[in-house]
Amino acid sequence: ARAAELQGGQQALTSVDAVSRLLAAYPNSGFSYQIIGPVTVSGTTMNAQLQMSLVGNGSRYKPMRWLWLDGKWKLSNESVCGIASYAMIPCSV
Repeated sequence: ARAAELQGGQQALTSVDAVSRLLAAYPNSGFSYQIIGPVTVSGTTMNAQLQMSLVGNGSRYKPMRWLWLDGKWKLSNESVCGIASYAMIPCSV
């Protein structure tokens, strides 16, 4: 079911799961993340910002893009790779 939320499907899930495992390995790191606005929609593309914060180091932001595919919004391969890159994990798509 989670793969259906990603443009790259099961292949993209490999990177997403690797990032999740990394975060789970350091539960008390003080790292947090959230999607923040502004959210913009233009045709079949939606954009927002991923805010990543680390206690004592402030916040960093990465643009995120979703594509309207197969009747739902799916996180783009570009965004999956951006998250993986930030975590120093190879991109699977």
